[in-house]
Amino acid sequence: LFVCPAAGNTKIPDYGIKLIKILNAAGVSYTISPYVIDTGTEIDHIAVHHNLSKQMLLDWEEEADRLGVKAILLVECGCDTRTLYAEATETLGRPFRYPIISVDSLMLDLIREGRLPVEKTQLKVTLHDPCYATRLSGLGDLFRELLHLVTDNFIEMTPNREHNYCCNGGAGGMRLPENTNLRRKISVLKANQIRATGADYVTSPCVVCTLSLEDTCQTYNLSPTGERMALVLFEVVYAAMEPALAKRGELDRMRVPAELRHRDHEFFIAHSIEGQIATLMQQPDFPGLLEWLEKDDIVKRFSKDHPQVYDLLRSWREFAMSLDPECCR
Repeated sequence: LFVCPAAGNTKIPDYGIKLIKILNAAGVSYTISPYVIDTGTEIDHIAVHHNLSKQMLLDWEEEADRLGVKAILLVECGCDTRTLYAEATETLGRPFRYPIISVDSLMLDLIREGRLPVEKTQLKVTLHDPCYATRLSGLGDLFRELLHLVTDNFIEMTPNREHNYCCNGGAGGMRLPENTNLRRKISVLKANQIRATGADYVTSPCVVCTLSLEDTCQTYNLSPTGERMALVLFEVVYAAMEPALAKRGELDRMRVPAELRHRDHEFFIAHSIEGQIATLMQQPDFPGLLEWLEKDDIVKRFSKDHPQVYDLLRSWREFAMSLDPECCR
């Protein structure tokens, strides 16, 4: 069962899809729940609400039962790592009922077994160790093994592993908006640590660490071009996988597998982007939603490489207004 971290759904959906493409390319058998749509582990680490955390774990087990899966896939999120590896048994009062598979250990095995082709990228990369994934859970060596398989230009930070400096924004009070200025001041330590490596990119197996690191890189002008400098670790794997698939003429392996035979009209309405958009277009607040999307930061970022997205949003808005002109008055 693949469950995306909340930050992955809301902050980097345009990058997060790369992990799905990796799983598809390697032929991994996985499923995504329509009910448990994100992990929600931050509720315990920021809001400190243990009852909600317990209910969340029970919901995962119930949905895993319903879907008939064999394991839970732990994706690159420090809060998820802490909850599933360190706290689930204490929270539930018993062991979690499903095996937990780290997506980083899975990618490592897939590459070693030849199921995931890669060509080492020339990206000059340094690694940030998340507090929960390395210091708490002991996964630091695994991340380095994976990086050595996908890049020839891996540079260690000093200090590193369990002695690495915190990103200052992963979980807890420093991540709250009212503490942004204080967090940025403290992060001069992290900025100097990254700068000293001479790397072009900093990567981390935690989406929230990566978001905090990107803010630090931008605040202290670490990127010479001003472009994005912090990458989630699976993005480095993707950068090594994509050219390997292209060389083989196998880019189609990244597509989401689907069984479409003997499906009726209602199925396509319910399970396709086009069908969902057609349904949304009939809602009175759809034009307002499109107007909001035009101002969204993620859409702005996406539009740098896909400028036609704004024309598409406006055309949808005009079409929706033509269906019911009263909805926008």
